[in-house]
Parts: sequence; C-alpha cells; structure tokens
Amino acid sequence: MDMNKLIKYFESIPACLKHEEKYPVKDLLIWMFKNGEIKKRLLITFGILVVSWILSSIPLPGIDLVVFQSFYKGTINGNSIIAMFMGTYRRMSICSVGLMPLINSCLIIQILSSVIPPLRKLSFGGETGRERISKYTYILTIILTVIQTYYITLWLESLKSSAGNIVQNPGLGFKIVCIITVLASVMFMLFTANLINQFGIGNGFVLILLFPLIIENVSHGLLWPLKKTNYTDNITMLRIIFFIASIIITYGMFYFTRMAKSIKIKRENFAAISILFRPTFIGGMPVLLASTILTRSDMLTSFLKNNPIQIEYNSISWIIFKCILVFVLTYVYILVVFSSDSLQKQMGKYGYDLVDNENKPADDYFLEILSKVMFATAMFLIILNLIPDISRKIFTQFYLGISVFSIFVIIFSDTLDQLIFYKDKENSGTKDWSICYTAFDEIDAEIKKGYLRDKGFPALVKPYRYSWGMPIRTIIDQYQIYVPSEMKDNARNLII
Repeated sequence: MDMNKLIKYFESIPACLKHEEKYPVKDLLIWMFKNGEIKKRLLITFGILVVSWILSSIPLPGIDLVVFQSFYKGTINGNSIIAMFMGTYRRMSICSVGLMPLINSCLIIQILSSVIPPLRKLSFGGETGRERISKYTYILTIILTVIQTYYITLWLESLKSSAGNIVQNPGLGFKIVCIITVLASVMFMLFTANLINQFGIGNGFVLILLFPLIIENVSHGLLWPLKKTNYTDNITMLRIIFFIASIIITYGMFYFTRMAKSIKIKRENFAAISILFRPTFIGGMPVLLASTILTRSDMLTSFLKNNPIQIEYNSISWIIFKCILVFVLTYVYILVVFSSDSLQKQMGKYGYDLVDNENKPADDYFLEILSKVMFATAMFLIILNLIPDISRKIFTQFYLGISVFSIFVIIFSDTLDQLIFYKDKENSGTKDWSICYTAFDEIDAEIKKGYLRDKGFPALVKPYRYSWGMPIRTIIDQYQIYVPSEMKDNARNLII
C-alpha cells in the first residue's frame, strides 16, 4: 500500500465537503414570521400536532389507567432499562404505537430491496416504482399494527397490580376492540401527516412521529438543568454545563449535516447543474444497530465455543466494538440506498455528462467521492456515539444523550429547506405552482429540475426528508418538483 496516496486521500476528505447556504438562516427565520402563507402553514401544522397530542391522551378502551400508572411507576423504580422500554406505553393511549409500524415497514421494505432484485428495481424505478413501494409499505403498516397491538393486549392482560387488574374484561372482545381502535388511530395519523405535507410545513410523517418525543424531551431533557432540585451546587453546575454542551452539539450536528460535496454535470450547450452527495445522519441507524448487536453479545459468543468472550456493557471493549460496527454499518447502508448504474442511466436519459471528473470513469469517480463522504459520515456518527458512552462512564448521575438533539436537527433542517423552496417561489414572480413529479431522492429531483429548466420550464423542488444525505427510499422521503400550473402537463410529459 502506497502510504503517500493514503495520506493524500485522508487529507482530501475535509476539503471534499463544503458548507453553503442559499439564504442566511437568520434571514429565513425572520422572513418566515413575516410571510402570510408561511404563518398560515405554521398555524395549521401546530393545530394538527395539538390534535394528535390530545388523542395520545385518550386511553385504550378496557384499560384501568389508574391501575396501570401505579404498575408503571412501581416497575420502573430503579430500573432504567425497563423505563426506556415502557416509556412509549406509559399512557397506554389509543396512539400508543404512534407511527412506528410505518417506520418499521419502511425499514423492512428497505432491507428487502437490497436482497430482492424486483423490489430494488422498483425502488429505483421512478414515480411508478415509488407508487408500488408506497402501496406495499401501507399494506405492511396495517399488518404490523395488527400484530403489534395484539401482543400489547396479551402483555396488558398478563399484568397484575396490587391495586387490581389492569384489563377490566380480558378476552377476545378486548383484543378486537383494541386492534380496531389502534389501527384507526394509525390511519388517522397517516391522514393528518399527509395534511401537514399538503397544507402545513415540515415533513408530516416525521412531525407526527416525533412530536410526542419533542414534548417529552423539552420537559425532561433540554429544560432539566433549569428545574429546581435538591442537588448540591456541584451537581447543579454539572447540569448547566451539560445544557450548554447540548446546544453546542446540536449546532455541530446541524452544521455538519448541511455540508455537501457538489458534483457538476451538464448537457451540451447548457449551463452546468450541481448534484449533492451529503454526509447523512441516517437517523442514527448504524448506532442503533451496533448497540443492538452488542447488547446481545451472548448470541455472538455462542459461536466461540472453545473460548467464549463476554463483553461487559459500556466497557472500553464494548465502546471500541461499537465504533467498529458503526463504521462498517454506515458503509453497508450505502449498498442499500445508492446505485451508481441507476444514476448513470438517469444522467444518460437526460443527456448529462460529468464535469471535472479528472478523466476517471463515472463508476470510479462516484464511488471515490461517495467513499470520502461516507468516511466523514462514519467518523461523525462514531463521535456522536462516543459522547453518551464516555459521559456515562465519567459521570454516574447523568450522561449526555444525542437522541433529543437529532430530533431537533432533523425537523429544523427539513423545515429550513422547505422555507428555501417557499422563498424561491415568492421570488419567482409566478403565483400558481403545481406538482408535476414526485421523486424518491434529491439527485433524481435535481436532474429532472435541471432538464426542465434547460427546456424552458421554471422548476422548483420541495423536499420532505427524514434522513440527510443518501435517501432512505421510502414514502417518508419525498422530493416534489413544482412548475407553473399552466405548464404542469407539458412538463410532466417531458420527464416521465
């Protein structure tokens, strides 16, 4: 191995990514509260979220909520793991499962698309493929909701408390009523999520999913340093330091995920356009999968019959293995969501060629750029993963988690990109715009937008993102291409 080439490769990684904003963030936020359309959309979004929050307070039929709350408090005392597991269900409301069946369906479809060629073809198959993927996802969501709710009812029926029975009338009737009620709540949340996408601002699926977590984390997470406690002055100071660190980490996550490697492509006799390879937070999936694998390390050690090794939770070995897994799983993710062949076919279809690719074949060039971006992403995720692990090891009372920060970064970044779309729409001078195409990923949308502009059609892209960088290729990620209403049919015929 040529060490000089290796050193140059690593030196080129920081220079690969640049941070550029079309409009200053501060100006966008000021404009947001001045623009009439945006204020209306904010009110609609907030109203829908409040309604969903009220629904989450309605208990499941047949549940004695007082008895359940008594059981919950008695169970979690001194057991943080059980508290984490049961936190979602502490209200036992009709919205207990939230949109997790949808998220699980998306993940299952995504994983299956990596091993089932026809499904992978659909995931890269444009709008037609997207519609079929969406259909499969909704069907699977219904199935998972029924299964999950059934097992919740079994669990509830098995619980007993000194205050009485949690389920008042156990049996088939209780199960059927709960399944129908929860399924209806999931369908309603999907409906309201689409209402936010259409009339509000932000990604409706993400907001409906994460809004309860936002309320919870603001109450018990971000504001915990400001609460009155009986702690000593040293502990209070530690809490304030953690609060300041939380703000710094949130900004760091936001700044990093707004960086990108811009790749120039162009059609003959037309101006070049940029497609972006972004570092991605990926919703923290590599970190979650790595933790899951290591938490069940006893399953791994069963293969080491002669010399079994047990990895102690949060030990140095546990942290090192977790970092390695995060690094590997970040690259595995790319195999699922990125296809160099698909990108090249797309460019060829619309007559685009690479600019400044240093005479390298397109395959090699794309993979080289992507490897640099993913290396930066992997290191970013490892650093974020080390923060709670190290703080948990140093401090016994507290540790600095990253989930609440990622929630705010996800929602704020997506809202910011939509504000850019609305700002561009206002500056265009055109009043009426319509959707002519919905793409699975940002690169697909940008290529089609550039092609339409070359053909004389003004075009804008409105993004709905769940993960930054490489798309997750599910119904949660959408990139809607808008054109002036009177041009909609001609523009659509041109790109499909």
